Amino acid sequence: MKWVWGVVTTVISVIVQLLILSTLGFNFFSFSMFFIIPAGGIFLGAIATFGYFYKIVRQGLKPNKNNYFISVIFILLSFCGFMYGEYQMAYVSASNEINYKFEGEHISNFVFRGSDEPITLLNYYDYKFNNSSLSIFSRGHVSNAIDIEPNKWVNVSKFLIQCVGLLIGGLGAGMLMTNGKTHCSSCNKAYLQEHKLLDVNSEMIEPVISEINQYIQNNNGEGLTKYITEQKAFCEDAASDTNVKYGFKFGHCPNCQQGYLIKSCYTLDKHGNFVEQEDKKAVISISQEIVASVLKAG
Repeated sequence: MKWVWGVVTTVISVIVQLLILSTLGFNFFSFSMFFIIPAGGIFLGAIATFGYFYKIVRQGLKPNKNNYFISVIFILLSFCGFMYGEYQMAYVSASNEINYKFEGEHISNFVFRGSDEPITLLNYYDYKFNNSSLSIFSRGHVSNAIDIEPNKWVNVSKFLIQCVGLLIGGLGAGMLMTNGKTHCSSCNKAYLQEHKLLDVNSEMIEPVISEINQYIQNNNGEGLTKYITEQKAFCEDAASDTNVKYGFKFGHCPNCQQGYLIKSCYTLDKHGNFVEQEDKKAVISISQEIVASVLKAG
């Protein structure tokens, strides 16, 4: 089923690219920010693999190397769709202008000057690489455009950057979809259902951890639940007025029922928001008795 979802979103990415090309005459795949950031490629690549990774995560699975390798196939299919689709949509109007609205005759019915060969997919793109020019605009100053004369190597370099963007977007979709989620290390078949317990500041973290570990070692789920309830009101206010805070969550695997205590570290960014530091996350397995007590209390 995940293959079907992958094919569907790959087709959607091709439709988005060709629809923009047809209606606006703009090659969205070639859209770059600051000349080197392939925004169009990244966006279309993410669309292409979204369905495949979405279905994997929905099944509770963690994308592995094989999944990322297969996602490259969807990226290549979308790329081929962009290239072939553009060529099939290229028509020459009565005024000898190329358009992508199916107005006039298809470009394959024409030849390049000095040649008897019809315009094929390959020589169409070879012509574009050799003859496409670029314009760079200063932000807010369209009149100050810098025109770059047609140069094959500049165009090929830009094209390769777009392809890298497509790859980054496609692979990044899987990473983004699992970002911040904790996978069950017991059965490896599901992502944990997480429930917030409490937040503490850096001054209170050591005694709180010591107490929690003691309850876990004694397999005292009822005592742990009562301790967290008592500390929550006191700790939450102190944790909200600091640059670094630690959060405790209860994680429960819906597949094997294994429970986990998750400790996360958050730091305040320049916008005043707390951002989780993934490298400082700690996940501790807890017993079934503690799992039952926490679920009952929650």
